[in-house]
Amino acid sequence: REHRARQAWSQGELASRAGVARKTILMIEAGGCPSHRTCRALAAALEVDLEDIAEVHDAIQQRIQAAGGRK
Repeated sequence: REHRARQAWSQGELASRAGVARKTILMIEAGGCPSHRTCRALAAALEVDLEDIAEVHDAIQQRIQAAGGRK
């Protein structure tokens, strides 16, 4: 979400640029675990390093766990 917001893109626009479904973006932003292939596509669309995507995902997972979530 943070990278998408910097581009001022909707979930649909990011999904289109990355070649994934909008529901995939929704799932990821809700703390779901994307595939490596999806992470690569998102990194390319957002013009960021793959490691940046992984760091954001790890931070989301930590917040969910801290809140008592199951993801």
